[in-house]
Amino acid sequence: MGRLPISLASEILNMHVRTIQRRLEQEGVVYKTLIEEMVLEQVLELLKQPDLSITQVGAKMGYSDSSHFTRAFKRQMNMTPRQYRKENLES
Repeated sequence: MGRLPISLASEILNMHVRTIQRRLEQEGVVYKTLIEEMVLEQVLELLKQPDLSITQVGAKMGYSDSSHFTRAFKRQMNMTPRQYRKENLES
């Protein structure tokens, strides 16, 4: 789900790529996993907003269509965005 290349992150943070990698390594964190977790947090928050459709949530997160978004979400959450929304809006 995550799409922030480490090279772009290094520019934003004004740090060398290798410095970021070393610091994350020291914490036992993999960059790709960190970004995926951050993106997933955003997705979960957006899905709690009933005024946004699943397609709109996917589009906000950079997916060109809802089927790609649904597949990526299901890989991480073992349920579809619709199932997640239903469970979390009813509770």
